Amino acid sequence: MSSTVPARRFARQWAARLVAVTTPLCGEDELADVLEQLLARVLIALDNPAWDPAAGENLGLAVADLGFRSPAVIDASLPTLCDVCQHAGATSQVMTSLAARFGLGVGRGLTSEPVTAHAADGFEIAFRHASVAMSIGDDRGRIIDANPAFERLMGYPLDELRGLDGFDLAGDTADIERRRIFTDLADNDSGTVRFESEQPRPDGSTRWVGWTITQCVSADGERTYLLGFGQDLTEQHTAAQRLHWQAHHDPLTGLTNRRGLHTELHSLISDAHPGQCAAVCALDVDGFKAVNDTYGHAVGDQILVELAERLRRCLNTDREVLARLGGDEFIVVLPPCAVEQARKTIDLLHGAVVEPFILPDGPRAISISIGAVVTALTGRHVPELLAEADDCLYQAKALGKNRWILRTGAQSSTGSRDRPEIPR
Repeated sequence: MSSTVPARRFARQWAARLVAVTTPLCGEDELADVLEQLLARVLIALDNPAWDPAAGENLGLAVADLGFRSPAVIDASLPTLCDVCQHAGATSQVMTSLAARFGLGVGRGLTSEPVTAHAADGFEIAFRHASVAMSIGDDRGRIIDANPAFERLMGYPLDELRGLDGFDLAGDTADIERRRIFTDLADNDSGTVRFESEQPRPDGSTRWVGWTITQCVSADGERTYLLGFGQDLTEQHTAAQRLHWQAHHDPLTGLTNRRGLHTELHSLISDAHPGQCAAVCALDVDGFKAVNDTYGHAVGDQILVELAERLRRCLNTDREVLARLGGDEFIVVLPPCAVEQARKTIDLLHGAVVEPFILPDGPRAISISIGAVVTALTGRHVPELLAEADDCLYQAKALGKNRWILRTGAQSSTGSRDRPEIPR
């Protein structure tokens, strides 16, 4: 993507906004030329799929080096930075990162020389009204000051925050977070660490927060401060969790889907001890196509939802997996599982359809067929385990409807709802 034309256009807008809030060291046209070069680099960084947050901080430092050391330049710059991100098609997370890191860069520039009374007043205004949560702590992390956004994010008023060890806000993980952050700061030449954490609040709720912690030295070099910048990421985390759930679950029944099943089986195989066995069961509804053809897919879907719930009640879902692969195909995984326990569970599953299902023309008996295999897990692959269970299901259907087959090595057992298990 060519960045010359948009960079020039955005640079002129940005220069006009900066000139309106502070006096530049050069003319507006010359300022626009410099900003154009800076924005061209940012557009290139935004065009990279692997966004580097350092680009935002470098931009802030460069602007501070141009003499724009009043905190008012941050608010004046945000509209242009948002426009640049929208032009580049950047995600909201990248846009937030660019804005926060730009402010951090300008803030670090502010600490490099004495601040005038006018600039101090401007910084105080920006600090109090910023939408990003900000705190200032001493070298040990005890909070000296915090802005209203920080109070809202943490759920504590400022008078309770002042003097408090900021790390104690992390709750049970305070000691771990304290050691990790100070270790990372000591090992990091930039003096900045970034991380995300689940933040407990006094009302018992939690918020996901993206933190940037920067270690700064006062202008006289005698004091060290920890600056904390927090961004509420709860909505993003909730959205990510929802997308992850949707990617691994069946929207009709809420059961694990094919992708989720493969993930569960891969983990099961990876964690298995030598000789550890599991049962993999494939089942479907006998004559389900006729139900769909007669009553329509809406009724068929109702049957599948009720069947899923009946099957779920037969299992300990904390350790056993129930998945829907599509249509009327279901998979049950029983880990780890002895043969006798597998037989009992399969019989329970098979009996889940004893009670009739209510269809538009009245109650109707539904039957299912099950094919299952109990096998050692080490050295196995997911597709072959599912294929073996499918093969048993086909054998059960070949015997007639309403049957189950359980294979354990060279031995097989069969059963039906209307007669006891028959060893073969």
